[in-house]
Amino acid sequence: ARGIKLHPAVQLVNPGSDRCLRLYRACGARGLPVFFHCGPVDIETRLGRRLSQVRNYERALAECPDTTFVLGHAGALQAPQALKLANQYPNVWLETASQPISTVRLLLAEGPANRLLFGSDWPFYPQAMGIAKALIASAGDPTVRTKVLADNARQLLASGLLAVSGDGHG
Repeated sequence: ARGIKLHPAVQLVNPGSDRCLRLYRACGARGLPVFFHCGPVDIETRLGRRLSQVRNYERALAECPDTTFVLGHAGALQAPQALKLANQYPNVWLETASQPISTVRLLLAEGPANRLLFGSDWPFYPQAMGIAKALIASAGDPTVRTKVLADNARQLLASGLLAVSGDGHG
């Protein structure tokens, strides 16, 4: 698995900055995805919370259409805004880590089925919690269940496009 991860709240970088866009374009040219910690979680610093606002990611998504972006935590506390971006930009994937069951249901019902990824945020949360949420939210729809829990990630892995996070997020 290859790719990069950007965590604006920890790295204190604006994901829509010119310097970051140069990096994203280089990643896109090499077939490397960019995995974002995306959205505020209300445990970060005030600056980190400001930098991780979902609105700060749109410039990158729009100006780097050849780069695959994964919005980790599906925008966290701003999941509706992240869902809107994923439905607007075909280069955007959503990852479900740390979302409540109601949001996982929303993502599965209204999100791009071929660009939704299961995530657990292990070791911060037990993997069983995320799996249980995905199973409950996809009850009655085995096609979506298989996509979210296996097929979509397999597609990214087969093409070498899944970013790896070295900090346990995602």
